[in-house]
Amino acid sequence: MNPEYLFYSSKMFLTELRRYATGIKVFRFNINDLKNTITTLPPISEQTQIVEHIKIHNYNIENTIVLTKISIKKLKEYRQSIISEAVTGKIDVRDWKPKTT
Repeated sequence: MNPEYLFYSSKMFLTELRRYATGIKVFRFNINDLKNTITTLPPISEQTQIVEHIKIHNYNIENTIVLTKISIKKLKEYRQSIISEAVTGKIDVRDWKPKTT
């Protein structure tokens, strides 16, 4: 079994198992609920493909998050510089009107 596939599938298995859980802090399960929980075990080649697919999508998501955080930081810096220029009188905001699209 591909260890990375086991890691990802165990997360899904826990999600499925929580459907049957009782309790708030400590989850309890009925043995029949555990017996009725379904999981899959595809061939190793498919496991590897699934793991690679997940890795690619995780990388894309993480990259998007990083780029978004950078954009937010730059926008905050830009906003602060505009506020600073307006307060010090470097730009005139008296006749400013919002752009309409």
